[in-house]
Amino acid sequence: TTYQVIMTDSSACIHIDSLVVTVDTLPNVDAGTDQAICEGDSLQLLASGANSFLWLASPSLSSTTLPNPIAFPTSTTTYFVGGLDGNGCANVDSITITVNPSPNADAGPLNLTQCGEDSVQLQATGGISYAWTPNSFISDTSIANPMVAPGSNFRYYVEVRDANGCTAVDSINI
Repeated sequence: TTYQVIMTDSSACIHIDSLVVTVDTLPNVDAGTDQAICEGDSLQLLASGANSFLWLASPSLSSTTLPNPIAFPTSTTTYFVGGLDGNGCANVDSITITVNPSPNADAGPLNLTQCGEDSVQLQATGGISYAWTPNSFISDTSIANPMVAPGSNFRYYVEVRDANGCTAVDSINI
């Protein structure tokens, strides 16, 4: 846009001057789409749309000046990033990282007693899928309630996975 100034001095002379004003568009800063992680996990962020970036200072970021810092949130957190383009124009965006809690894995009572060659049924709770280890003397390693018959003192571990994909481990002695 061009602006003109027309001025008449005390001698009735007319003076004209103009000024061109260019309005730059703001950079399209993008912090990425909101994400969900499991408790204890980290996530690499990736900002784009500008030449330089500044993340709102946070102790849970590996860097505040890189476009791709690693976030270590301990609870659901919204991170804000400012971006600066080559014209000196700035804009801001944000990303929310939802932190899902670990499932409450429970392999059952601390100890179960096996009498002779009898089988004992395990009963894990806390998730939607289960993975038992080791796979010795066990009827099925992928169900919550397998039968086991180890014949001697033995420890089984179960990894419990919830609907968010988060995992936790518990154990039981036979």
